[in-house]
Amino acid sequence: MSRKNKTSDEYDREAMVAFKAAPVTVEDLARAWASMDGKDEAFDAGKDNPNDETGHYDGYCVEAREIIERATKYALKRKT
Repeated sequence: MSRKNKTSDEYDREAMVAFKAAPVTVEDLARAWASMDGKDEAFDAGKDNPNDETGHYDGYCVEAREIIERATKYALKRKT
């Protein structure tokens, strides 16, 4: 998605269309968030290690679920 000559609303609509078309999971969102924080390697390492003490995997998954829940709540509120 290129931002060239597009408004923010147009870019947002394109991003949401792509998001809805993909089989995105909570884990995908959590990993994306971790990668934005530069923690994708720690996230991936924690996924397969039940003894992981960094909490990166579980922490990002919990926060991704919370974002989804809040976004859903706000979207439903906006529609009324």
